[in-house]
Amino acid sequence: MASVSLEKYLQGMHTTSVTCNWDVAVSYDQEKINALLAERYSKPGGSGLTTEVKLREKVEDRYGEYYQNYHFNLGPPLIQFQKMPSFPTCSLKTAIVSGSIWTSELNDPDNKQGEKELDADTYWITISNISLSALDGDDKNVGGGDDTITFPSNVESDRYIVVDIPTSGEQLNFSIDYPSGYEPPYAMKTENLLTALKDFFKKNVDRVAYTLAQINNYKPTTGVLDLVPQAFRFVTYDVSDSDLSFLTLLIQTRGSSGPGHIKDVQSEWITNWSNTARVAPVPSGQSASIIINNSFFLQSFIKPGLSQASSVAEITIPASDSVGGLAAQCKWSSQTRDERNYRNGSISDDFMHWPLEYKWYKMKVPAVTYDPNNSKPLTLTFSQSNGFGKPATLNIFWEYKYKSTWNGSQCKRYSIKDPGGPIEWMPSTRDFHGSFNTTYTLNKTIELTDLTDQDLSISIGAEPNDWKTVAVPDEGDGFWGQIGQIFGGSYNPGDIPSFVRDTTMGGISFSFSFGKLRFFSVTNVLLPGEKVIDVNIQNGLGMPRDCVIVGNVVQSRSSLSGLPSDETHRSPSS
Repeated sequence: MASVSLEKYLQGMHTTSVTCNWDVAVSYDQEKINALLAERYSKPGGSGLTTEVKLREKVEDRYGEYYQNYHFNLGPPLIQFQKMPSFPTCSLKTAIVSGSIWTSELNDPDNKQGEKELDADTYWITISNISLSALDGDDKNVGGGDDTITFPSNVESDRYIVVDIPTSGEQLNFSIDYPSGYEPPYAMKTENLLTALKDFFKKNVDRVAYTLAQINNYKPTTGVLDLVPQAFRFVTYDVSDSDLSFLTLLIQTRGSSGPGHIKDVQSEWITNWSNTARVAPVPSGQSASIIINNSFFLQSFIKPGLSQASSVAEITIPASDSVGGLAAQCKWSSQTRDERNYRNGSISDDFMHWPLEYKWYKMKVPAVTYDPNNSKPLTLTFSQSNGFGKPATLNIFWEYKYKSTWNGSQCKRYSIKDPGGPIEWMPSTRDFHGSFNTTYTLNKTIELTDLTDQDLSISIGAEPNDWKTVAVPDEGDGFWGQIGQIFGGSYNPGDIPSFVRDTTMGGISFSFSFGKLRFFSVTNVLLPGEKVIDVNIQNGLGMPRDCVIVGNVVQSRSSLSGLPSDETHRSPSS
């Protein structure tokens, strides 16, 4: 499996969550961690890395017994994370940038004989099956790859992810590598050298603990939802038949209900990527990914922002859906449409000025209380509806309908006259009523591109003119044309009178601001407090199933040296 494009990466992730139910998964590729180790190595006196190895091994051959001596000056270590099913491990490959070998007599060990300078940058020491561990700020071990490491409550502290080489050397494999076709001195090929290396780490080094990452639970003073770590685990992933490997921190954030899966997490992590998504944890062209669990995203970020809704029901889009994503459905409280009253401006209240034939005089549309969830409740759907190669979208869909009634009056005046008496004018009115049904539909889609190197912002809303409104009147006692002519509209029977249009104009107005989701605290585990990831803002947010942000680790100022060639010879491991 090779690293794939962002489009194929997101497509692979669209069927299910990959975070092992942890809130956030932050992955870095080995190349960037190696650059960090190289940068630390380049700092005089402050690297904390082993830079020199001196070995002396007693040997016996046809020349008798003597000491074989080695002096190696080491370059920066190169890490390769391994895809072990039970717990996260790695291998370290360190270039021998210079050195020499010689023999000495048993009774005069300091007298060098036959010293030979080694060819520079030709050999590499490889140690594999190394466990990863976590240390606290006092250099105390607080857990390994099979543990969940929790920060103390209400105490700000640091944790360090380290390559923890046990001084016993148990379970480690050692090898000396050199280019294929190169013929090294015999002393560089013997099993004695591997035995001496293992003995060196057992006797001469108190601890070899190369720091790969640092994580803390410091709470920034911000008014946003900040993903501050509360507990974490680390897992590794190695891409078969390639040089790609990744270190991932699975993080539970402060305030969330609990950590994710804690049993066989390393195995589950490998399965999620190898068998389900069938892609690597980071796409090609990028060196880091931040994956926020879909349920955590809804519960901690989206749901609190839906304060106007009376209740929120969580929905997961079926895995068969072609664009993935997730959704939240909101059930709105009942609404009341206000009463509307209309008058024919040409007819006064004084009936003496009323017409001699019946004409429409006034119209009333009573208030109505309705259920805005009676068709399709407000649903927010986050997905890749524009395609996996483009930023995620948020579709806002809502449909509801209700029935309105109306009643109106016609008026006229008529005369009566008793024999021999004067003409007397009298008022006359007659009432009519009717109803109409209105369907309101909101279907609005936005791209999720409001992304920075530190946070994500989402705001949504709808105005009355965002809605599609369809009103279907009844026969109106046959007076629709007249009503339209008097109260606005036309005499055409198919036209909807203005009182209907006015009453149905626009659906519910709303506005949600979910604030900011600040992910900076979980992205800078390599250098806490500093910017570590250049987020790929152009790609925006990905939402195949989980919430995905990708980017590149800020380049190290130091360049790597002593990189082994692709074709090397490996001595027998020990």
